[in-house]
Amino acid sequence: MFTLFFTLYLSTFRGQNKLRAVQSSGLRACVWVAVFLRSFKNRTNLLLLVFLLWAVVIQVRLYQVMVHERIGFLGAFEKESWREGTIPALRGRILSVDGQALAWSVRHFSLLYQPSTDIRLYRDDIYSICKHLRIDPKSLKRSRDSDAIIIVPEISPDEILKLESFLDVNKRFYVRTGFKRELDSITADIRTRIGDTRILDNREVGVSGLEAEHNPRLMGLDGKYRVMVNKYDDWIPETWEEIQSPVPGYDVYVQY
Repeated sequence: MFTLFFTLYLSTFRGQNKLRAVQSSGLRACVWVAVFLRSFKNRTNLLLLVFLLWAVVIQVRLYQVMVHERIGFLGAFEKESWREGTIPALRGRILSVDGQALAWSVRHFSLLYQPSTDIRLYRDDIYSICKHLRIDPKSLKRSRDSDAIIIVPEISPDEILKLESFLDVNKRFYVRTGFKRELDSITADIRTRIGDTRILDNREVGVSGLEAEHNPRLMGLDGKYRVMVNKYDDWIPETWEEIQSPVPGYDVYVQY
């Protein structure tokens, strides 16, 4: 009897402990959930604050780019889209005291070719240009000029106009213009005294004789132009404009 009562008492005591344990575990779980929710809420608020600050920084930067730095970006873009170059000035004449022209410059045009590394394409190009020029490929005299080939040393403006559509398609061919010095029918001694010129940086420069002596007066002042280019770096013809007009060189009168 006593044993049974003691057993029942122990079982009751254990049940209460289990109940208390369960109640303690539940309380701790509730506290943990509350703390977690509060910390989660704090983390969420912190994350929202970070995003808010990030958005403010982005808006400020966009304002700077669109308002304050817009002109600078447009200027840089325009600089990349435009190309500038020089317009060679006409070299002055050398004349005798009685007004006879002894040396003068005339504009000339040359047709050049940037050769292809593909031998088959190279042959097709030469055949095509000869067909447009109506000449026999065997009679074509070619000479080197730096990394290009001079196809026609002297080509007239009328011939260039006839080749315009062909040159627009085949960019390996191009026209180069410049000035060439002409001399009157004079004696060898006078020709030696007048001297020679050389093309340096697309300009006629006197290297000997009267050409070198009076070079500063004869050279003149080059002009400037600018033209817009497309993504292939090709000129857009209708955008070409003269920035500064070239100033021809002075005439020089000499006694001979």
